[in-house]
Amino acid sequence: MQQVARNSPVKRSEEGDARHQLVLAALDCFASHGIEGVSLRTITTAAGQANQSAVHYHFGNRHGLVAAVLDAVNEMMAPAQAAALAELANARGALSVRGIVAIAFAPYVNLFADSALGRKAIRFLARLTWQAGSGGQNLLVRKVGPYFQQVAVSLRAALPDKPQEALALHIYMSLCNLIHGLADTSLLNVEPYSGVDRLYRYDVDAVREYFYDYIAAGLASEVAGQGRPPGAGTAAA
Repeated sequence: MQQVARNSPVKRSEEGDARHQLVLAALDCFASHGIEGVSLRTITTAAGQANQSAVHYHFGNRHGLVAAVLDAVNEMMAPAQAAALAELANARGALSVRGIVAIAFAPYVNLFADSALGRKAIRFLARLTWQAGSGGQNLLVRKVGPYFQQVAVSLRAALPDKPQEALALHIYMSLCNLIHGLADTSLLNVEPYSGVDRLYRYDVDAVREYFYDYIAAGLASEVAGQGRPPGAGTAAA
């Protein structure tokens, strides 16, 4: 058999395809079974790769594979995020907090709603917040944070009197609600007591709007003891 040079276009194409298949398989496995709940061998087999060292060859280790999956998820949302930031910038401070939330959170909500792959992407993000330890958390903050740091500029402009530390914490909690709320949306199907299950099945648009209302209300809420310096008050338990 004729050997293909490692730096040839054919070899690069084969390697790129193998890497892509590994990322897709890892996204599926991580979303379904957890960041640490699936072996690299299982991912390699799911990707159709005969070489069981493929993950180490392409990504170095599990952490490198997780970082590559997170990059792929960010790439899925990049066009929608760019459009959202442009819309926020063009509004020049004329938007309400509710309007900012609806624009800024839409890339995540729409990704989840649009496809099975999008739902896996959001579930992967939810698992990354706690299942990969501090390394996974630091990775998530570094990769996801820049988008929401730009969103925070619009929120600070809309809420000039809110203490900065309070707004920062409320933004953080809003992101937790966004990621985990979407990842756990299937719970709405089995909540029969207040009719939320029927609302979720028959009027998803209303669920989306109610969610934005909830997040916006929290961000715009008044803060008890406004003006306290950071660190004032009782220590966290």
